[in-house]
Amino acid sequence: MACVVALSWAFVAACAGHPGSASLNSPQPSSASAATPATPIPTATASPSGPAQPTEAASPTPAVEPPSPRIDAGTAYDSARGQLMVFGGFDSSNNYLGDTWLWSGSWIRYPGTGPSGRRSAAMAFDPTHSVAVLYGGAGGCQPGSCSQLHDTWLWDGSSWLQVTSAHTPQLSPDVMAYDPSARSILMFGFVSPDCPSVGATCPSPHAETWGWNGSDWTQLQAMDSSSPIQRLLGYQLAMSHDPTTGRMILLGHVDSSTPNSWAWDGSKWSLIGQVGPQGYLFSMAGDPAAHTVVAIDPFGTWTWDGQRWNQLSVQTGPGKRQESGIAYDDHAGRVLLFGGLYHDVHDYWKNDLWSWDGHVWSQLA
Repeated sequence: MACVVALSWAFVAACAGHPGSASLNSPQPSSASAATPATPIPTATASPSGPAQPTEAASPTPAVEPPSPRIDAGTAYDSARGQLMVFGGFDSSNNYLGDTWLWSGSWIRYPGTGPSGRRSAAMAFDPTHSVAVLYGGAGGCQPGSCSQLHDTWLWDGSSWLQVTSAHTPQLSPDVMAYDPSARSILMFGFVSPDCPSVGATCPSPHAETWGWNGSDWTQLQAMDSSSPIQRLLGYQLAMSHDPTTGRMILLGHVDSSTPNSWAWDGSKWSLIGQVGPQGYLFSMAGDPAAHTVVAIDPFGTWTWDGQRWNQLSVQTGPGKRQESGIAYDDHAGRVLLFGGLYHDVHDYWKNDLWSWDGHVWSQLA
């Protein structure tokens, strides 16, 4: 993979022609709605010396149609306001989306401006500060290069605020989740040094771990080249809190068939398992009500019980999915799964919404 300058899924699909990239123009179900164009980046930002200035505030508009089918949308559950949030993603027409959607029984679309259109943004809700945090993502790719973003945005329930903090990670790709023990956001990802030229031997990416305290990023750990975690494939990452052990869990692959599970103890990552979800581009969330972590991949539904992964025999549900949005709804005690790519005879782009109660999947929208 001589052209790799960043290991995000968006880049790998555009640059290397990964098997999943062939599905970008696959047939869609007839119910697929039209793609939503990305919104422009607002100019208002926040500085460390003053409060963040919100983008234009606007009342959410009840939607006749749900969000358009998409993959790689940023997803979080706003526990302060009881709403699932879905931002952006990538559609079958190769659009990088920049729309914001809220669900609390029905879909409503936020009509104001916010982050630029992107896929694979890291997003999580921070209950300590009652905001959703969004970082980075891929904002557009051409063969051989991608526009990798490193901006930080906050959603306060009514508008987006762009934050210019004293420190800015340069991670791409990356994943994040809220760490209850530290009362802050934990983010893991890879720094991909610039490649000297197309076709040249590129410097190897290196992994870093960062924390967000509500106003600034702090680097918590930089991995040396000898760390086994460096072997993880950047476009196959997921993170969540493990309600059974209280640790943060990182799931990744070192190749197409070897999953690795890692645990964060507050200062370092430790390898805790090498069996688990086999598929590319899985989604994962903690499920405190069921005392597990749940993951879904192109092979089905998996749960982590604090010691090992178990593949479940599920009769009904969203099926074999990849690149779906996922979040835990702590109001109803369930995991919510939105959209993604469904595998059957063909690949189908989806915009459906499912809930997992620890035993069965139920379709909500």
